[in-house]
Order: sequence, then C-alpha cells, then structure tokens
Amino acid sequence: MASRILSLIFNVLTIVPLYLLGERYIGKHVGLIASLLFLSSSFGLFIAHEARVYSLIGFLATTSSLLFLGLQHNPERLRQHLLLAVVNMLIFYSHYLGVWIIVVQVLSLVLIPRFRAAINSKYIYQYLTLAVLCIPQLPTIWNRLMTSGTNGTWISKSGGIADIYYMILKYTNAPVMAVVFILLTLAAVVFARKQRDQQTTIYYLTFWLWVPLTISFLLSYKTGFFLDRYFYFVTPALYLLGAACIHLMLRKQNTAKWLVYGLLCIGMFSGSKLQSSELRYSGYHKDVRPLATLMQESQKEENTAILVTPEWFTKDIIYYYDFELFTTYFDEFNEQAKFKAPLRQQHIYCTSAPLMTAELADYNQILMIDENQGNLHITDAILTELEKEFAQDTAYSLETRRIFKYTRK
Repeated sequence: MASRILSLIFNVLTIVPLYLLGERYIGKHVGLIASLLFLSSSFGLFIAHEARVYSLIGFLATTSSLLFLGLQHNPERLRQHLLLAVVNMLIFYSHYLGVWIIVVQVLSLVLIPRFRAAINSKYIYQYLTLAVLCIPQLPTIWNRLMTSGTNGTWISKSGGIADIYYMILKYTNAPVMAVVFILLTLAAVVFARKQRDQQTTIYYLTFWLWVPLTISFLLSYKTGFFLDRYFYFVTPALYLLGAACIHLMLRKQNTAKWLVYGLLCIGMFSGSKLQSSELRYSGYHKDVRPLATLMQESQKEENTAILVTPEWFTKDIIYYYDFELFTTYFDEFNEQAKFKAPLRQQHIYCTSAPLMTAELADYNQILMIDENQGNLHITDAILTELEKEFAQDTAYSLETRRIFKYTRK
C-alpha cells in the first residue's frame, strides 16, 4: 500500500494544473468540468493504484503545458523558461516516451502563429538548459530505442486504426463516450477558429493529444509500444478539449451549456468502475493469488512435487504463498535462485531447465505451473523430460498460465 501512495498523490495533484489550464486559457468552468471528467476516469483510478511512474508523468506533463501556455502572454519571463526546462527534464528522466511533450511544444512553436511570433532568445536559453540537464539520460534513451527497434518489445504491434479508438475507449469508460470525445476533440478545432483568444490553447491541446497518439500508432506497426499507460499523459488534453468544445459551441447559451456539461459528466460517471481490482488494463494484469492457492492445495496431496517455470516467476507467487520467505529475496537480490533451498524442503522446485529424473524419483505426482509464454521451447523440454517417467493427467489455463498435472506411470 505504501508503495502506491505517491501514484495517488501525483494523480490528485494533476487536478491543480488541469483546472488552471481550463480556467486561464479557455473559459470559465472549463477547468472544473475537465477536472470532474479526469476524476471519473476508471483508467485514472487504475493508474492511481499502480506503483509506477505514469501518474507522475501526467502531473508533470500538465504542469509543463500550463507553464508553456503561460509563455504566450509573457515570453520574456526567463524564470518561467528555466522552470519549464526543469519540469521537462523531470519528464524526460521519468520515462523515455515523455519526450513527446517536448516534441509537442516544439511543434507548437513552429506551427502555431501566436507562439511563433513570441519566439525570442529566452526560448534558446530554455532548450539549451534542457539539453544540458538531459545529457546523462541520453545513453539510456538511445540504448532503449535501439533495443526496442532491433529486438522488438513485449507489446503487440498495431493491428489497425481501431487501436486508436480502443485507446480512447480506455480513457473514457464506455464505447459511446469514446465516440463522443473523439468528435468533441475534432470539433473543438473548428469552433476555435472563430475565437482568437482560445485558438492558441485549443491548437496546443490538439497537438498534445493527437501527435503522440497518431505518430506512435504508426510507428507501432514496426515496433509495438502503443500501450494505454504509456500515453496516460495525454488524458488531461482529452478532457480539456471535450469541455472546451462545449464551452465554445454554446458560449452564449448558458442553460444549454450546463445541460450538455451535465450529460457529459453523467456519461463518464456512469461508466466508471470504482473498484480498482475489477480493472484489467495494460495488456491484462494477471492475478497470481489463484496460483498460490493451487500450490497450497496441492501440497495436501501425498508425494506431490510442484514445478514453477521459469525460475524468475517463483518470486511473484511466493509473495502470496509465503510472504516471510518472499522478504528474504531482497537480502541478496543478485541471487535469482535465493528461494531454491527453502522451497525444496516444501517440495517446490523453481527451474528454467528440465529437472533430472533423479530429483523427482520420490514423487508420484507432479504439478507444473508454466509462465514461459515467450519461450515455449523451455516448456517443451521440461515436459519431454517429465514424460519419461510420468503420464499427463490434465492440462488447463489459470489466469493465462498453463497448468500441467502428471502421475507416475
């Protein structure tokens, strides 16, 4: 629980720059509605319960955007330029895909007239400062990009334009809301053309949302990295554009505007899931607890050995099987086989290779838990060795892991 508290804090803090973006640069109550939409996102709840960096990136990206949009009115403020450089540096160090926020801001300077007219020497100082601060991280970023480009990633490659729809769907709770938000984000650009004061902000938010999603989607045909949590930092732009479109479309019709605001919020809230344990995002988070329960039940049977493969997967199960034993993993974290000796005393074997038949000579039954989804040749080798002395009784899946049960011939 303690390891997740920072994710929750940063997710809640994101409301502050999100609210200010809407109120300062779009219109009254836009920040409030966008904040309500942000809070009603099931995916946002999921991220707030994850002990990962993504809520931090969301907070930093929203703060960075607030600082960047402030420069359109005060381009001479050197302190704000330097603060923006520091925030963007923190994004860059948090996750290599955070570089998208920097790309979006550079594109905005080049393509949005009001920013282009405001460019001065202070922007040069900002980007020089950012470049110097990011030098230590460049080798890591380069290595990660080269490794992903050469060897691929665990994420599936793009399968078609529907992938973008499903990405928006995860951020908007329901299919109808996904379609509504896509239409609102596109319509916002049309309505902003007639509103000079909000035009720059709407264009920037459009870049912030669609440039990372569209280009990453296309690049993922080569190397898969189009994953929902990687692009969580675009969700503030999604909710701001949705609220902004309604504000611009119904600017002079206050009653109708609040009615549509209400319908939009109700649509989001109605699709929300408040129990994070019910949420399965980011490539399906598999539950390990049923496997630990299966192991405990199998140990009640006489002369039964349990095989867990690959070796590294053992520590995931041991967290629920025997927490006290799990804590010893961190005493000597370089020893991957730290658990082997105490587990063998409980007739549990963790392995990434076939066991010698002699090691299983005293057992009449074998339960094998297999996580070798990307290395099926390892599983095949283990099963081939087992079948010399044992006959397969059952084979099934549990939380996408394969379970095999063997009895001595």
